[in-house]
Amino acid sequence: MNSIEKIDICVLTYNSELTISHALRFLLNQTFPKNMIQYVIVDGGSGDRTIEIVKNVLNGTDHKIIEANGTNIPQARNVCIEEAIKSNAQKLIFIDSDTILLGKNLIEMLIGLSERFGDSIINLSGRSVYFKDKNALDSFLESLKEKEVNSEIKILKSHKIGMGSTLITKNIFERIKFREDLDFGEDFYYSFEAMKRGFNSLRVIGTEEYVLDVNLLKNASSDIYWRMTFKKYLKASKKKALIRYLDSLKEDDLRFSISEFLRVFLRFSLNTLFLFFLLLLPISSWGSIYTILSRGGSS
Repeated sequence: MNSIEKIDICVLTYNSELTISHALRFLLNQTFPKNMIQYVIVDGGSGDRTIEIVKNVLNGTDHKIIEANGTNIPQARNVCIEEAIKSNAQKLIFIDSDTILLGKNLIEMLIGLSERFGDSIINLSGRSVYFKDKNALDSFLESLKEKEVNSEIKILKSHKIGMGSTLITKNIFERIKFREDLDFGEDFYYSFEAMKRGFNSLRVIGTEEYVLDVNLLKNASSDIYWRMTFKKYLKASKKKALIRYLDSLKEDDLRFSISEFLRVFLRFSLNTLFLFFLLLLPISSWGSIYTILSRGGSS
């Protein structure tokens, strides 16, 4: 690698005090030279100790904390891109605030692969680990120790790349920004757009034991709420249908078909609208609906 080339590693945070110190600790233990890295933290308006922890852990390193209150994820990612362009970084690496890089040579691996494949988006495959409470999470994180990645890896083309542990080269992030109207699936759309423009979008298989996404168990909830207006409902359905459509495309044929997308959108909207309708009914009505449906509509 050119000795004057520097990279930016960007971490998005929002009330991330449970995991951020551990995520940064393993970042700082990477074998890639620290004097070649600027650590960029983009915070969405944390109300906990996230910023205080970041300042303590990154003390003495080349780092920048950008407070971007009220930003959604794609907006925050674009703040990272703006900073990478301003600092003349040749490569930008996104690491999630709850991602633990156990493999101490993973950043070095990403840099090496980017030099091998040229202008690329390169994602390290990982696995999710769930914990029932904060004590279990803390105990697990405290027990972790970094190790050398020595497993065999495979490189696959994919237009469905997450950004939790992902490198983007300069020629790509200078030309492509994240769609800020997508408050989910923005990473899939970004890699899809990159492949459409002829850039590599690659997933590294074989790093799952070295890249951990740590989470507390909680009830998942949809972002299509029963209280939203019909206009907002349609807009949310359109975004969900777009990501579902992109997910269905094959790597060797990424042509965007308006008619096929509309078919997916219509089917998704009608299915969701049916569930939306059921949620508005009193629970006592559900049994009656089931009886009517099971009799084929007869009374």
